[in-house]
Amino acid sequence: MNSSDPNIQDDKDNEADEMEAATAVTIGTTEDEKAREKWTRVRAQAMIYLKEKKERWAELSTQRSHRIREVCVYFLFAVLVTVVALTNRNTSAAHFMSSGMKEYIMGSEFPPENVSNWQKTFEDIVTVDDVWFYLQGVLPAVVYPNCNDTTLLCEPAPILGNNLFVGPVRVRQARMPAVKGGSSGDCKVPNLILKTNPDVVCVFPYDKSDAEEDVTSQTDVWKTAYKSAFNVTEVPEEDAAWMTYVEADGISWQNSILETSYSSGGYTIDIPLTDKGAGIRALHRAKTIGWIDRLNTRAIFVEMAFYNPNINMFMTISLVAEMPASAGMIPVATIRVVNLFRWGRTSSLIGLVLECIVFGFVVSYIVIEYRNIKRLTFAKYIKDGYNVLTLMNLLVFFAVISLEIFTLTSADTLLKKNSLAEVDRYEVQQAAFYAYQVTNWNAFNALLTWARLIKYLDVLSKKTKQLSDTISAASGDVAVFLLVFSILYFGFAVAFYLAFGQEVFEFRSIAESIFTLFRTILGDFDFTTLRRANRVLGPILFVLYIAIIFFCLLNMFLAVIMKAYDEVTAQLDEDPDDLSVHMRRLFRKKMARLLGPKYMRLFRIKKAESDDATLTTAELQKIWEEDSGALQGLGINSYQEMVDIADNEIDGGISMEEIIAFARTKAAEAEDEVGEQEVPYLLMKLLERTNAIMGEQKQMRSMLQSGGSL
Repeated sequence: MNSSDPNIQDDKDNEADEMEAATAVTIGTTEDEKAREKWTRVRAQAMIYLKEKKERWAELSTQRSHRIREVCVYFLFAVLVTVVALTNRNTSAAHFMSSGMKEYIMGSEFPPENVSNWQKTFEDIVTVDDVWFYLQGVLPAVVYPNCNDTTLLCEPAPILGNNLFVGPVRVRQARMPAVKGGSSGDCKVPNLILKTNPDVVCVFPYDKSDAEEDVTSQTDVWKTAYKSAFNVTEVPEEDAAWMTYVEADGISWQNSILETSYSSGGYTIDIPLTDKGAGIRALHRAKTIGWIDRLNTRAIFVEMAFYNPNINMFMTISLVAEMPASAGMIPVATIRVVNLFRWGRTSSLIGLVLECIVFGFVVSYIVIEYRNIKRLTFAKYIKDGYNVLTLMNLLVFFAVISLEIFTLTSADTLLKKNSLAEVDRYEVQQAAFYAYQVTNWNAFNALLTWARLIKYLDVLSKKTKQLSDTISAASGDVAVFLLVFSILYFGFAVAFYLAFGQEVFEFRSIAESIFTLFRTILGDFDFTTLRRANRVLGPILFVLYIAIIFFCLLNMFLAVIMKAYDEVTAQLDEDPDDLSVHMRRLFRKKMARLLGPKYMRLFRIKKAESDDATLTTAELQKIWEEDSGALQGLGINSYQEMVDIADNEIDGGISMEEIIAFARTKAAEAEDEVGEQEVPYLLMKLLERTNAIMGEQKQMRSMLQSGGSL
């Protein structure tokens, strides 16, 4: 017969298919029996195990839902806080407006046609003459960009694009009265100096309470000098105004290198925006009579305000030339760009509405934390570092809300006025100051708000929980360390201030010395300058500081953190947080299912191997088909749910050894609780004996099968 006959070939193919099907049935039957046998061995313990796991799964599922809701709500809150902070003021636009105007007003060189040293700018001011060079040379060019050359009358014009003046430009000075030197009193001087200089006087650093003394006599001195210089019998009213002291109506909102708090009072020259001739005459006459002098003048202020309709921003500028009681002159500028018209533009209005929503969140969080404090007591509440962080965050929010309400009411009152004549002298500066403080506090608040989000990262990784718990656990030891560190650090700050404060600018005060030493820790230091300033103490103090602060204390700080980290790691290994572990496992499992089998390794998931110690997913599916009634009685609705609640290794299987170990643990707990009642104990012994007998029977069957095959 021809072997290529189609009928013969079909018969062979059918026989092969039948053999393959028989083999598959045999394998399937073998796998079913193996799964059934493994389940029979641990069924009693597994029922107890699954019942406990199901109950705990239900509890964790409820907690998980609450936690997910809490995380989502807080994340929304953090995003809203950030959006509100960003819409409160366009910081990028504020930067370009501030830098452009600063360069234009402060960076312009003194014009050569007016002064000889024309290469100087405001930042190079050293003498009183330099101040006048700036006031008479640069300031008119800034204030009067568009004037009639004949009449010197001007139309108010924007500068650098569309920056409109808000009110006049003011030149103001803060003065201190002179105190006669003598052998006693506040201005006591040595007899040698008094004999050689009998007219010696003292003019002390600026003090608001003393600045208003002898203001009448100073006005009389200027008026006398004015009459003599210009050969008049009466001082014109417009010139008498800047010779008269104006009472302070609040603080002055300028930065100060000397860390001085100036009042808003003083002697003021208002530079009109529409009359260039009047402005130039006022400055010329003030210079002629010596309106500014190095002895009594303590600070010169050039103050102006602008509004840019393109970006809906107000800007206040205050240029200050501080004159220390010692010598020299220190120029400094304070520039604030703020949004006072919050309800005027759509984007700002949306930000204002979102801010109200954020304040509603804050109120709800305050209520929640109040209940937690009431439940735990305040002493226990603050032991948790996260609670301290939350409390700080809410306190800062309270400060922001208070400042925001005050700013909005002040801005509303200011912007509703019909003309600039109705605006108080420093009303714009005051509103801008408080609006700027809102931005400053929001910057700190944004940090605290996002830092609190670390608490919820434990659902993603065990490492994040270790880090956050380490910070909390180390807080007590760190507080003690900071106490010791602060004492030694402050001692070094005083030492460096005394040794180098005269020669080195960075150590001119104790506060600056503290900041400079902190920069030294980061590697930003100038050893050569220290050595030149004091060739003996320079190297000694520097080496001591590096050895004690950097090598000793900072390494002790790292040791404190590492100790806390090791303790937290050991604690989490011994007593893990069930909810965090549950959520992390569920997250890894969901992501692996979503992305597919090839990404299982990315989430540290290995498929369970089929052996005598593990019930695989396929075996559990067969067990479910045969024993679903009993399992449904435990509240389990599918074999997949059985895998989810009992799969601790996230490998798609259930460990039989873990089931037995769990049953033994429960029996031991029951024995401890019941005491003399030995029923649970005997039951477990019976289960163990049954397992042993079934194991022996399995071995005998294997031996018989081996013998039969032989």
